[in-house]
Amino acid sequence: MWLTRLAGFATLAHVFVAYLGYFWPPAESGLQRIAIITGLVITLTVINLIGVRESARASDIFTISKLIPLLVFVAVGLFFISPARSLWRQDQAWDRSRQRCSY
Repeated sequence: MWLTRLAGFATLAHVFVAYLGYFWPPAESGLQRIAIITGLVITLTVINLIGVRESARASDIFTISKLIPLLVFVAVGLFFISPARSLWRQDQAWDRSRQRCSY
């Protein structure tokens, strides 16, 4: 079981560097790759050593930092919705709902 956890963490570190390499190509090889992986491991180790409460806070911060761009993306997308161009009209939805409820 410990081997599985170790391999899983190594995979996540590799994927993190690969995704970062998409935005910053030098991160995928050489000294930069080693520095990024080492910094990631040290940062997570320090957070873990500090305590459970701080680790939970860090997890909350990471979760919020992932959700904020998604919410911004949805908000911007809602701004560009045009009901006039929609194929699904309100009267069709109402008629189908009424038919389903009448059975």
